[in-house]
Amino acid sequence: MPGLGVNIAIIKNDQILLTQREDFEVWCLPGGAVDVGESVAQAAIREAREETGLEVALTGLVGVYSRPNWHNEGSFIVSFTAKLVGGELNPQPDEVIEARFYDLDELPVDLLTGQLQRIKDAKEGVGGSVAWLQSRRWLFKYGINRQDVYRLRDRSELSRKEFYRQYMQQPGPHGDYLEIGSNGNLQQSRSAKTVEVINNQNNGSEIPFVGVNVAIIRDGKILLTKREDYEVWCLPGGGVNDNESVPQAALRETREEIGLDVKLTRLIGVYSEPYWYHRGLHVIVYAAEAGGETLTIDSTEVVDADYFGLTELPDDILFGHRQRAIDALNGIGGSASWLQNVEWPFNPSMSRQEIYRMRDQSGLSRLEFYQRYFSANTSDEYELEVG
Repeated sequence: MPGLGVNIAIIKNDQILLTQREDFEVWCLPGGAVDVGESVAQAAIREAREETGLEVALTGLVGVYSRPNWHNEGSFIVSFTAKLVGGELNPQPDEVIEARFYDLDELPVDLLTGQLQRIKDAKEGVGGSVAWLQSRRWLFKYGINRQDVYRLRDRSELSRKEFYRQYMQQPGPHGDYLEIGSNGNLQQSRSAKTVEVINNQNNGSEIPFVGVNVAIIRDGKILLTKREDYEVWCLPGGGVNDNESVPQAALRETREEIGLDVKLTRLIGVYSEPYWYHRGLHVIVYAAEAGGETLTIDSTEVVDADYFGLTELPDDILFGHRQRAIDALNGIGGSASWLQNVEWPFNPSMSRQEIYRMRDQSGLSRLEFYQRYFSANTSDEYELEVG
């Protein structure tokens, strides 16, 4: 399953804060993995605090950066801009050697692969997409699969819609709120002081799910599909597979569900459901244009499809999709999606500790090891997929 992480571009007086990683002594933006039980924006605020000692307020969503061939399954980075609101510079000793502000035009040579594009985008003010926390509770036992849920549905004597309303639409502990706004209407994201994991059977070893939705807009209306499993309406979409970028997943899911080849036009936003499936679900939503093809519905997943205007959205709509449809129809968005084709240089089964042992036995400095194995066959060049 692909990993999901964050970067934070903290800019002050035309300078940007970079950290020097302990493992390879290269420089990068602060950041790290999104934990179970937190939104993407909350992860960014937490990582900034843990790595640098600084409290920040997020000011924009810069973009989504896909590395589909990285570490066997791929990884995705959501990058934010931020401003300082408190704290003192105090690097995390086991991960960071040093944290320092650099002039935006005088960056260090030894940058982590892929960081240059993210810094450039932050510097140039790329952005405009939103980040939402959309809170609902997963009411089933930890580890239950989709087919088991469907068996419960069929034995419940409820209609599919009633089962969905009773078991799948229960609000979570914090309600929905906008964490990062758009078009100059920026909000201060709330920081998660603690990561709340709903089910104590989850030992923290799981990673969140990453999904994608596509808002196909024609003549001021948005295409929704009616799901076969609960007979509720939703945007086309699904999970991001190993070894594909987020936009590639969006194109694939649209083709599979409704038989359309579409053109992605903008990144609308990132919608986090931190408590869903007990490990969290983070959905990246794109707007798209479709040609004149006829819809070809996959009847195993979809029973109907139709276009709806802003005031025509159906009552029976999948949790969270009403806000996504509203944002799409209101023209929100503008952040970039980039694809970086970099190959993982080690055996996919190797753990991080095994790579570190290889590093320490190589006779090379940490920086030389990084340059030989991570930089030799990679490039900082990205392919712009949406933006």
